[in-house]
Amino acid sequence: MQLIDREAFSTTLVSALGMYDREASDEAIDTWMSTLKAFDLSRVRSALRDHMEHPDEGKRCPRPVDIWRRLSNGGGKGAQCSATSPEAGRCEYPGVFSEGTDGSGQWYCPWHREARIGAAALAIIEQSKSVPYAEAMATRVEKANAEARESPEVKRIRAAMEARGRSAKTHAFPVPPLRQPGEDEAAA
Repeated sequence: MQLIDREAFSTTLVSALGMYDREASDEAIDTWMSTLKAFDLSRVRSALRDHMEHPDEGKRCPRPVDIWRRLSNGGGKGAQCSATSPEAGRCEYPGVFSEGTDGSGQWYCPWHREARIGAAALAIIEQSKSVPYAEAMATRVEKANAEARESPEVKRIRAAMEARGRSAKTHAFPVPPLRQPGEDEAAA
């Protein structure tokens, strides 16, 4: 958030805190602004709304740290990817892989799970700012499928099955013969 967002944020915060019968002083608004200055106003508003709608967290008044955690990957799966670079900023994709088995630690998008530093990581951050996540994920899946189809091991297995008169599809999922209506009654 920028200093020019202060009035809009102040209105949002006063409204949110009012739901909990709380008031926001100028000093409190300054603290909130300072804590959340790295995030866009729209994301902060969304995080406040998500906090208030959460069945457990929404029972108590939000604190700056609650919203900061939600925006900086303390909020669990679906939080923003933790990958950052001084040149490109922060990755815009959601974090779906955690460093910790219990969901603690940093969260990374599928691309930064594999490449967290260097030119590849920087290219992913740049891509995240222009290519929507769903589109990028569809491209990733298609690329993985193509690589699997072209794998020498997969080709070898398919050739061996075809030599024995089988195919991967009919072997894996045998199709039962079709029966005609009334055929069961005639057999009984």
